[in-house]
Amino acid sequence: MVTEDPQADGPLGSSVEKLRSEMDKWIEVVRSSGSRAWETLKPRNVDHRFIASADLVETTEDVRVFLDIPGVDPRTLEVNLTGNMLSVKGIKSPSPSGEGQVTHLDERAVGSFSRALPLPAPVDPEQVSAEVNDGVLTIVLMKSERAKPHQIQVQVGNQGSSVSLGSGN
Repeated sequence: MVTEDPQADGPLGSSVEKLRSEMDKWIEVVRSSGSRAWETLKPRNVDHRFIASADLVETTEDVRVFLDIPGVDPRTLEVNLTGNMLSVKGIKSPSPSGEGQVTHLDERAVGSFSRALPLPAPVDPEQVSAEVNDGVLTIVLMKSERAKPHQIQVQVGNQGSSVSLGSGN
């Protein structure tokens, strides 16, 4: 027994039909464009935003942050520490273009970026270093003394008295 969907002719049905029609158009564009399909389908006037990938590592002595920033001019970097929050800002510039140059592929991300990373432990703001090497920004933040582990000496109570166990009176 076949039952009809009462909403097939309503707003949902017409929306689904519009979507199906648009999908059919996109599939035809991809089929007819071959390898140039992405260039045809990608949104226009959308820049590729750069996002600096980060690793945050804690040791007993410090907190280390590693950010991948290939192609970023270190002079554009701004590193700030406010309380327990480390923020890094910078700009990744696009490749220079020249007269008579035709760009056939434009996939690399560019633009300004910003990362804010909460730190897992209190750090000493006077003992922070930052260095760029091979496209990786390394920030080393020494932990504050109160955040470092401290060995606690355990005292044995009643050292002068003896405790007898058993019933050998």
